[in-house]
Amino acid sequence: MPVRRCEPAGRLLAVKMDSNLAGDNTNGLDSFTQVEGVDNVDLTGDNILRSRQYLDDANCDMEDRVMFVSPASLMSVYAIERYRSNLYTSSSGTLPGNKGRGYVGRLIDVACDLYETTNLEAGSAGKKNAMMHKEAIALIVQKEVTVDQRKPVNAIKTHLLAWQAYGFKKMRSTFGVEMDGK
Repeated sequence: MPVRRCEPAGRLLAVKMDSNLAGDNTNGLDSFTQVEGVDNVDLTGDNILRSRQYLDDANCDMEDRVMFVSPASLMSVYAIERYRSNLYTSSSGTLPGNKGRGYVGRLIDVACDLYETTNLEAGSAGKKNAMMHKEAIALIVQKEVTVDQRKPVNAIKTHLLAWQAYGFKKMRSTFGVEMDGK
């Protein structure tokens, strides 16, 4: 009996890990003490610049800064002319293939890579976006997804069990900003 491919299981595990990281009130994106923006209101250029200032005030390195936004908040960013034009600069040539799914481009004047995701935690009506340095949260992930085959007694079909071990911990709370928005 052939075994089906398990890539969808790996994707589902990655989505679950991202959702846990985004919604954790103790160690995830939802645990940052600095908050900018208003729930269910478009992000503004001032919100983005103030978030950068929070990271600058914490002496956060300019390299490895990232910003995670929901699709609705990404449209807020696109509505701001300087960021819309700014994102076009990276499209001359090709986008780096190693950035992964959701990579939108680099916001030059804020010095961070912009990612769109649907895995962010919901606020009361909008989404909790984030700008952070990669040192803000430590993430440890088992390299490979483990797949076990089980055939229960008196069963006709084989069950597949896919799992992956991971954990995360907030290391520097001043290296991240919760950005409330749509």
